[in-house]
Amino acid sequence: PSGLTRATWQAMAAAAVRLHGNPSERMRVCGVTGTNGKMTVSMLSRAVLEAGGCRAGLVGTIEYSWGSVKVPAARTTPEAPELQGLLSGRLAAGCDSAVMEVSSHALVQYRVDGTEFSEAVFTNVSQDHLDFHGTLERYSAAKERLFGLLAAGSREGRAAVVNADDPCGGSMVRAVGGAGSGVRVLLYGLGPGAEVTARDIAVHRTGVRFVLTAPGVETEVELALRGTGNVLNALAAASVGLARGLDQADIRKGLESVRGVRGRFETVQWGGPFEVVIDYAHTPAAMEFALGAARELGPGRVITVFGCGGDRDAGKRSRMGGVAARLSDVTVLTSDNPRSEPPGDILARVEQGYRQERTSGYRVVEDRREAIRAGLAEAAPGDLVLICGKGHETEQVMSDGPHPFDDREVALELLREMKAC
Repeated sequence: PSGLTRATWQAMAAAAVRLHGNPSERMRVCGVTGTNGKMTVSMLSRAVLEAGGCRAGLVGTIEYSWGSVKVPAARTTPEAPELQGLLSGRLAAGCDSAVMEVSSHALVQYRVDGTEFSEAVFTNVSQDHLDFHGTLERYSAAKERLFGLLAAGSREGRAAVVNADDPCGGSMVRAVGGAGSGVRVLLYGLGPGAEVTARDIAVHRTGVRFVLTAPGVETEVELALRGTGNVLNALAAASVGLARGLDQADIRKGLESVRGVRGRFETVQWGGPFEVVIDYAHTPAAMEFALGAARELGPGRVITVFGCGGDRDAGKRSRMGGVAARLSDVTVLTSDNPRSEPPGDILARVEQGYRQERTSGYRVVEDRREAIRAGLAEAAPGDLVLICGKGHETEQVMSDGPHPFDDREVALELLREMKAC
């Protein structure tokens, strides 16, 4: 709820923990924070833990799940009463672990206060949510709270898993508070300073192969997630496994068991002469990640369909337009979730950023369905059509409320129409 004071948020969290019997005292909870990659890292981490014999629940953007039970997620990190209820329910269902995405909103609204974390994972910080946090510095400081909560815990074997390649990684390590906190720090990455890293990276059409290396660990991993960027996500999850003392065979098995993450560079299966991919990318860095993954596959052309959300950080709109201009061959600018803003106003900012890079190779189609149609119609054999922004979402939020809209289903419907013509 909006408008609550700090004291009220904190009291609500404390009451929720007590009401539900402090479930995190009786299970091990891994929290994952960062701008991009939280869901993928969370799913990979759960898979690694389960390969090592744990029974792990998941709380994330796409779903809240345990075992074969899956519940669509209302938000990335629930309010404290719902969150503690979810943890308690997973404990009652036999889970001994939980992996959860921890959003910056949740951290500054104290939703996870009172939760005893065993591991805290940091993926990265890039521009997002500045409509809420105001500055990138305050946004990064919100992420640091997770590591302060980890340090304040009392459980043995706590670990901070930090991306050594990200400029904000050092502040996460400092938030742990040094050796006296009793927290082990595991640095992962592809650059210098990382102890959990990868070599011999080879990207191919169905995934990426690499050798995972860490002190006492060297094993080849055949990851079914595409793009070099997913190697970092896998290293984060592997670090969680190492923090728990799992052996390299179980870590490899867990990483290789994840065959895909819904709405994250997800291929639309249609059997045609060009590829169609759905991705949740809705920040400049995520756009670069997705378009970089597309380029690595060596398509004829990359055709991108995307827009930016309304009532959210407006500063990233022109930057996302610029990313599309640099990395796409053809771009169709369209609506995302305009919410209460006029779609044309949002598109004007995106187009402005695009035109700062180049003045050709794009069109503006405000209606998202028609924009997807235009992108698909543009494609020739060997091309790749990348539809960005909504990923797993099944609704488009307009000024009059949400309307059913699933990029994958819309694309499939339009592709069937094309094949029938």
